[in-house]
Amino acid sequence: MNATPITEKDIRVLQKSQSKAVRLTTLIMFPFAVTFMVAVGGINLYLCSHYSSMAGISVADVIRGWFAGIDTSANYSGMYLKAMERWVTAITQFAAACAMAFMFAAARRASRRNARILRFIEEKSS
Repeated sequence: MNATPITEKDIRVLQKSQSKAVRLTTLIMFPFAVTFMVAVGGINLYLCSHYSSMAGISVADVIRGWFAGIDTSANYSGMYLKAMERWVTAITQFAAACAMAFMFAAARRASRRNARILRFIEEKSS
């Protein structure tokens, strides 16, 4: 395996990734985004429940309808369609929150790795 040497540019990039601004942005942005998406997903689940009760059905009926699909030749009430829309939006928000949580974990892991690499380089150069 051919190992390429670490250049000054690589060291500058590692140092930029360890700046206080980058660390604070990572530590604030990702948890805020995950919390926001989970909260919005919860609100959409609440609205799904509310709209489905206005349509005279349960949330389980909305979920069953979502799995079965919409028949284009059938007539549906507006509240049923709104409930299904809110269900899909809630699922999407929860999936996005999970993706952001994984990205946060990856960013933290990369930040810690970069810090170890910089420490090692500084110890070697001393």
